[in-house]
Amino acid sequence: MRNHQGNNDDLVVFRTCYSALEAGLICGVLENNDIPFFVSEGDPYNMSPSIKVPASRVEDAERALEEARKMGEQMAEGGV
Repeated sequence: MRNHQGNNDDLVVFRTCYSALEAGLICGVLENNDIPFFVSEGDPYNMSPSIKVPASRVEDAERALEEARKMGEQMAEGGV
């Protein structure tokens, strides 16, 4: 379980990931954008990690993830 929280805002599930690798990449984006997060490893029946962020930061997290996705596409095309 990783925890990088900043305040007492209610946490909401931002993403449920298919793998620990995917969760790690998303957490890296959130951390680089100073967005607090909490990662749960999942229960024994559903091992998919969930990432929670403060409710007030969901839009920031969505925006950061979209910017990272676009940057990755540009890099894949050789544009960066």
